[in-house]
Parts: sequence; structure tokens; C-alpha cells
Amino acid sequence: LDIQSKYRCPPRVQTAGSVTMDDNTQHEMARFSDFAESDGRLDGEKVRIEDVLGKELTIKTYCIRPSKYNNDYLTIQFQYELGSDNHVLFTGSTILSEQLRKYEEKLPFIATIEKIGKYYSFV
Repeated sequence: LDIQSKYRCPPRVQTAGSVTMDDNTQHEMARFSDFAESDGRLDGEKVRIEDVLGKELTIKTYCIRPSKYNNDYLTIQFQYELGSDNHVLFTGSTILSEQLRKYEEKLPFIATIEKIGKYYSFV
């Protein structure tokens, strides 16, 4: 076995200026961004949930993923003001997750997150 087949190395490519060419076909190669699908991660500056309690937020979208701990974790992408930079917060709040699933077709919407007893909720 040669080293490329043993370690499953891809064919070598050469770069000519800003165009990348495949040794075998001499065709311009596609850019990763042209074919890659989004992994669903949400962009924005990370904010602690305690820092946004009682503030009016524009809730843009969300993502629920399995946690390495017990429950799923929720990522919420939001803006403080419409047109401002995106922010994200991470929480294990089951109530916020249930509310977002229930009202997903209403996104984006304006809401405030409040702590009610031990739980966080949109109001």
C-alpha cells in the first residue's frame, strides 16, 4: 500500500494565484461556502440570561440541541433593538423551549424574559 491509500489522503491540489486547480482534472474547484449546508449554529455575541431579564427583546430564532448533561439546551438569537447586532443566550429552560416550540410560527416577536420563582418565561 502506498501512503495515500493507507491513510486515505485526498489527491493533492495546487494553487495558481487565487484559483485552486485539481491535479487530475485541471478544473477550477468549488468553494466550500458554495455547497456547505448550515450547521444551525446561531451567530451573535453571547449574553447571560440574567443580563437580559426584564428587557424587551426581539426574538429572532432559536435552536434546541442535546446537552452533554441531562436536558436539552436552548439557544435563542435575539436583538435588543430591531436592526441592532445579534446576540445569543444559552439556557436549559424547559418552559422557554416549550413556549418557542408552541409559538414558532409567530417568530420573530417581541418579548421580555422574566424569572418567575425558579423558572424563566416569556411575558
